[in-house]
Amino acid sequence: MSGAMAASMKPSQVQGKNFGHMGSVKPAPPEARKKYGLPEESYVLLKGRGHESWDKAVAGEEARGFRVVKRGSRYYSIPK
Repeated sequence: MSGAMAASMKPSQVQGKNFGHMGSVKPAPPEARKKYGLPEESYVLLKGRGHESWDKAVAGEEARGFRVVKRGSRYYSIPK
């Protein structure tokens, strides 16, 4: 939650299944991209595997053509 708020994310106001849901990723910081050799268009996941909507986050990333990988102690979304 703190990562989403720090990225100025707000809950969705669009009626439907994602109403009130905040995004699951934010752009990966340059330091992480460099350290782990991630592509320019990489994102860091803001929730861990134990979060109740983890599966939705992974499915959302797959739907937009990305895959989730673990590097160090964090999960990142990178283009397929």
